[in-house]
Amino acid sequence: MRAYWFEIHNRNAGRTPQVAGYGHYDDELRKVDGEWLFAFRRINTEAIESRAAAMENPGWLDVGR
Repeated sequence: MRAYWFEIHNRNAGRTPQVAGYGHYDDELRKVDGEWLFAFRRINTEAIESRAAAMENPGWLDVGR
């Protein structure tokens, strides 16, 4: 599962909304006793270079899980 997120704040002098960060979660869910639970989450923060996702689409990779 993939979910996209944005962080918006208005901490500037004009108090206008600005995007402070953005990225996406890559999640693996498992059904346990009839409930869907998170088994794994990778947080990709595209606005911070060291935490950005790789260029290839992770949906194309066999992660072996």
